[in-house]
Amino acid sequence: MMRQTDVVIVGAGLAGMTLALQLRRTLPTLNVTVLDRRKHPAPETTFKIGESMVEVSSWYLREELGLRNYLLESHLPKFGLRFFMTDGDNRDIGRRPEFGLLNIPDRPKLPHEAFPGLHLPTYNVDRGRLENDLVERCREAGAEVLDGCKVETLNLGNPHELETPRSKLRARWVIDATGRAGILAHQLKLRQYEGHQINAAWFRLGGRINTDQWTKNETYHNRTFPDLRWRSTNHLMGPGYWIWLIPLQNGSTSVGIVADPNRHPLDRINRFERALTWLREREPQLAEVAASLERLDFRVLKVQAYLCRRPLSVDRWALCGESGFFVDALYSPGGDFIAVGNTLTTQMIAADYAGDRLRVATLAKFGEQLLNGMLQHYIGLYHGSYQFMGKPGVMLQKVAWDIAVYFAYNVLLFCNGRLCDPEFHRTIRQENARLESLQQLMRYRFKARAAVENGSYTGRFIDQTYVEPIMSLYRSSNGRLDADALKARLGENLKILERFGNNIEELVA
Repeated sequence: MMRQTDVVIVGAGLAGMTLALQLRRTLPTLNVTVLDRRKHPAPETTFKIGESMVEVSSWYLREELGLRNYLLESHLPKFGLRFFMTDGDNRDIGRRPEFGLLNIPDRPKLPHEAFPGLHLPTYNVDRGRLENDLVERCREAGAEVLDGCKVETLNLGNPHELETPRSKLRARWVIDATGRAGILAHQLKLRQYEGHQINAAWFRLGGRINTDQWTKNETYHNRTFPDLRWRSTNHLMGPGYWIWLIPLQNGSTSVGIVADPNRHPLDRINRFERALTWLREREPQLAEVAASLERLDFRVLKVQAYLCRRPLSVDRWALCGESGFFVDALYSPGGDFIAVGNTLTTQMIAADYAGDRLRVATLAKFGEQLLNGMLQHYIGLYHGSYQFMGKPGVMLQKVAWDIAVYFAYNVLLFCNGRLCDPEFHRTIRQENARLESLQQLMRYRFKARAAVENGSYTGRFIDQTYVEPIMSLYRSSNGRLDADALKARLGENLKILERFGNNIEELVA
C-alpha cells in the first residue's frame, strides 16, 4: 500500500533529526517522516565524529530548536576552543605554547552552569545520547520516525517515491541525510571531491582527561583557575597533525588524531595499539593516559574533502549534513554546515508550501553558492596548513586569526538571522569580496612566515580574553540588529580585522 507524506528525511542522525524538529517547529501542520536503517535507541557510545559544537551550531540547537535547558542538563557547556602548540619532545604540557580562554568575570558554581561573561554558550555533546534524545523529541513534536527501515529504492519525481521493506511512500519533498553514504548524492552523481585529504583515527576512553594533571609547572597552573582547561575542546598541535580531546557528560573523553597522509600514513594509526605507538613518539603525555584508561571504541577513516554541486533543488529535494559536505574537523565546522543547510532547506519548504516558487528558486541558487562558499572558505583554512602545524609562532597567530574571522562574520550574521538571507547578501557583496581578499592575503602571510620561523616559543600563552580585536568581534553579536545596523556592524568588523591582520605578529613578539 502506498502511503503519502509531505517530507521524507532519509537518515536519523544529527542532520536529519534536527531538520525534522526544525520543520515541525516552523511548519506545525507539515507531515514529516524520518526513515533510518538503524534500530533505535542506538548505543550511546557511537563512532560518529562531531561532539564539539561551536557558536553557530550551539546557537542553532539552543535558540532555533529550543534545546537550551536540555543542553545544560544532558551535555557539557564548554570553555571555548583551546590549542597547545608543539614544544620539543612534548613531555611537559606546561612548556607548550597555549591559546584559549583563561579568564572569565566570575567562576562557575556548578559543572553544568553556563560560563558567566560568555554570552554565546557552546557545548561538548555526547552524540549517541543527543541523537537518541532528538528522536524522542521529534516524535513528541509530531514527526514520524521509522527505525530499522532501509530505503531500497528512491525514485525522484512529482511526487517522489520510496520503497522500504515495510512500506512504499510518496512524498512532496525528500531529504538525503544519510551522511557519507549520500544516497541521493551518489544516485545523482553530485559529489565533487576537493584536494584536501586527511587521515583520522578516533576513539573514546572511559575517563576524564585533564591536562592540568600533566605538569607541575606553577606558571602554567597560575594562568587560570583550577579545573577549567578540561572543559574546553582541547587541541594538541604538531608537525602535520592535530589531536582533539573532548570531555563528555558521561565522564568519558573523545580523542581524535587527524593527520596529513603525506607525513603520517594511515597504517601508522589504523589500530589502537599502533595509534598508541604513534602517540608515544609525538604526544607521550597523552599516550600514557590513553594506555591507562578503558578503550570504549575505535575507528579510522581516510577522508577527502567534498562538496555537492547542487545541494538544494527546485525539484523538491535537498542534501543536508555530511551527505552534501565534508572538509575537516578542525574548528568543528560540521555542526555549522548542518545549521546553515537545514535552515535553508526549511526556508525552501516553507516557501514551497506558501506557493512562492520564485523564492524556492532563489533560495536553491543562493543556498548552493553559500554552502559551497563555506566549504571553500574552510578548505582555505586547512589545505596546505598542516605543513606548518609544527610552527608554534605561526599557529598561535593563525588560530587567533581564524577565530576572529569566524566571530566577525559567520557568528554575527547567523545569530542575527541573516546568514541564510539572500536579500541581505545582495547588500553586502562589497563586504564579502573585501573579506575574501583579506583572507587570501593572510593565507599568503602565514605561509611566508612559516617558511622562516626558527625562534622558540616555549611557555608562551595567549589569553583570548585579553586579545581585544577578538573579544570585540565576539561581543559584536551580543544583541539583535536590523539589516542596516547589521551591515554597518559588519563593516566595522572588517576594519577591526584589517587592523588585527596588520598587527597580528605582536601577539607573539
